[in-house]
Amino acid sequence: MNCLSNRTLYVVRATEEMLTWVNSLKDTEGEQLSLEEVNEDSSAYLLDSSDELEEMAPHDLLATAVEENWEEWFLMELRSWTQDEKEWPQEISLEMFEEWFDVSYHSMIVDMSEEDYLIEEYE
Repeated sequence: MNCLSNRTLYVVRATEEMLTWVNSLKDTEGEQLSLEEVNEDSSAYLLDSSDELEEMAPHDLLATAVEENWEEWFLMELRSWTQDEKEWPQEISLEMFEEWFDVSYHSMIVDMSEEDYLIEEYE
């Protein structure tokens, strides 16, 4: 059974600035990753959709989502590479997020699976 989701999808992809940080981590043991390798399995975030949001232009919707979620997304992206917060940037900002990541917006989410959703809490 195919069904549309009442969510919007945002894919967060690393830029060269994020790649430089990733390659500086102790965990990489000197191995230099490429931007393509870092982005092979980019993170995707689902956010609620609403009639009010659906009436916004895609560019405005993307800007609003980034403005409201950048900090959580940034921390999750850092955590996906290392749990050691000492290796994280000392300060992060919206401007830094926009330099380190490209975000794309997708409004059409079609669930083509016949399996029930499996939801696990993530911190």
